[in-house]
Amino acid sequence: NLYELLRNLFTWSSFQRGTIEFHPQYIDIREIIDRNLKLFMPVAERKHITLRSLIQEETAIYADASMVYAIIRNLISNALKFTRPGGKVRISATHNNEFVEVSVADTGVGICEKDLSKLFQIDVKYQQTGTAGEEGTGLGLILCKELIEKNGGSLSLESEIGKGTTVMFTLPKPSKI
Repeated sequence: NLYELLRNLFTWSSFQRGTIEFHPQYIDIREIIDRNLKLFMPVAERKHITLRSLIQEETAIYADASMVYAIIRNLISNALKFTRPGGKVRISATHNNEFVEVSVADTGVGICEKDLSKLFQIDVKYQQTGTAGEEGTGLGLILCKELIEKNGGSLSLESEIGKGTTVMFTLPKPSKI
């Protein structure tokens, strides 16, 4: 938890100061997702959560690879944190002519409607303990939103208490840059 807090805090503060280098390039997002799945599989197995990707090969985006890695890492971590044993986390993607939309959907505890906007406000303290007592930093989604927007995309959430949360974000396809 401390390591995650420090990593997110460092990335966020670097981003705010403008010291993070931005190197957009052609990326197969499936490769980044697959690396993150390997990283989080032990956590998923320990919590008895099914973690899987439905992303097709050669799902191309044009973005900064290290930023996309941080986005995916944070979203999978959150999904696992708030999903009970026996639950599921699924990553999928759709695309149109301009964007790829990635969805990270879980069958977790969900977030009530009135708290959704608090998730993106740095000056509002909103934290929820994970299903196994995991503590959050409160920076993960804020960081994701800023990194996604830096790459020309957008982020949105849908959630229902007791049914889960789906975080969707778009990133541009290479042909439109």
